[in-house]
Amino acid sequence: MFFMCRIFIAQVTGITKNIHHVSVKAFEMRSSYVKVYGTKQEIREANEYGPVVKKYERDMDRYEQEKRNGNNNATLPKKPEGYDEKARRYKDVMERDENDNSDGPIAPNGAWHMPETGETPKGLRHGLQDYQPEEWKK
Repeated sequence: MFFMCRIFIAQVTGITKNIHHVSVKAFEMRSSYVKVYGTKQEIREANEYGPVVKKYERDMDRYEQEKRNGNNNATLPKKPEGYDEKARRYKDVMERDENDNSDGPIAPNGAWHMPETGETPKGLRHGLQDYQPEEWKK
């Protein structure tokens, strides 16, 4: 069944690239989605980053309140190194866990990594391949 599906996809890819005159990128081998939503280590680190996010948000709230109160000497809190990426991943994991119980999307903010080439079937080219319309090759 899967093999037939792969043949169909290959045929559709060929048709699509030639009829619609577009370049198509595809894996010849099966795709691996193992790390797309984060490795076990990355997910663990994201979960552990919660206290840092909460502290920085509290510090920013305090700073903004001081500025609203007219304190021009208020000091902007120092953003932790790598904060933007780590905070985004922390929030992604929290939302993913919430959505797990409510049929929401796995990763509403997108994947953390691109899919990779799988291990099978053997004998095909490894990596993402470019397919172009036949007329472009002339």
